[in-house]
Amino acid sequence: MTAIAPIYVYAYTASAHLFIHDEEAADFLQSQFSNDLRPMELGSCTYGLWLNAKGRVLGDSCLLCEGENQYRLLSSSTPQQVIQSTLEQHIVADDVEIDAQAPACMLCVSGSEVDASLSAILDKPMPKTMREFVQIGAYTIFKTRRSHLGGYEIFCRTQTDAAVLLQQLETASAQVLDDAGMHLARLQAGCPLVPQEVGPTDFPAEAGFEADALSFTKGCFIGQEVVVRMHNLGRARRMLCLVHMTGEMPKIEADIVNEAGRILGQLRTFYPCANGWVGVAMIQQKAASAGDKMYVEDVHLTVLGPLRNGLCQDFLTAIEH
Repeated sequence: MTAIAPIYVYAYTASAHLFIHDEEAADFLQSQFSNDLRPMELGSCTYGLWLNAKGRVLGDSCLLCEGENQYRLLSSSTPQQVIQSTLEQHIVADDVEIDAQAPACMLCVSGSEVDASLSAILDKPMPKTMREFVQIGAYTIFKTRRSHLGGYEIFCRTQTDAAVLLQQLETASAQVLDDAGMHLARLQAGCPLVPQEVGPTDFPAEAGFEADALSFTKGCFIGQEVVVRMHNLGRARRMLCLVHMTGEMPKIEADIVNEAGRILGQLRTFYPCANGWVGVAMIQQKAASAGDKMYVEDVHLTVLGPLRNGLCQDFLTAIEH
């Protein structure tokens, strides 16, 4: 997706929506979440991961502090049952309640004029950093990670509230994205999909999550020992990569092989673009860095680079109309 519209908007339902509260909710979440929730104050917003004891990725979410020991959990891609069951199995004698909420109506709004447009519509300024959210009437707004153009994720209290804001954005010349368009924007921003692209067989470092989803100073959390050890050792053996191919549609989780048939990785997701397919694969770092010829089901596959590097000319060329 190239930037041709002043605003882009994508309507979706969050995969997970939980409200976590009671006297020890903050301390409990701090002991489970991969990122540091401090300062634990109203209006803070923290992105991070849920890991297992082996340091592998189970899910991701944003945690929004709505008051003392009150947190709203939202995830755009991780199934709610995965997160809820993971948290519940670690509650021993903690005073914590985890309440499933009604499906969350969400809008992802991005683009060169998104701040001016949203501020004009809602008559309030937008959040300034990734670590905060603002509450404006029926809308909870925090910065998105899914667009290199900048923008916001907006939790709408009801479906009607979402429809009203969507209509106002369309009146302001917003272009509505479909699923494929949103994923192309996400790839362009270097944002991994959890757990579809990095999941229970993978370590956070393999997806470059050290930059924005892990804390090495907060103290203990589930999986921390493994995460810290990998961080201190240097680099991961595999990496999440952007890939491009043409020809027949491949299969999800198809093996990626070299000319000798040796397995080098696995295709995790792919999406149609102007020139074939672009997607995400977990590939052995040595092979990807060396530029080895790779194939998926006898179709040549080109590695465009680490996903977290995001925007690159080869990717833009692949998706150009």
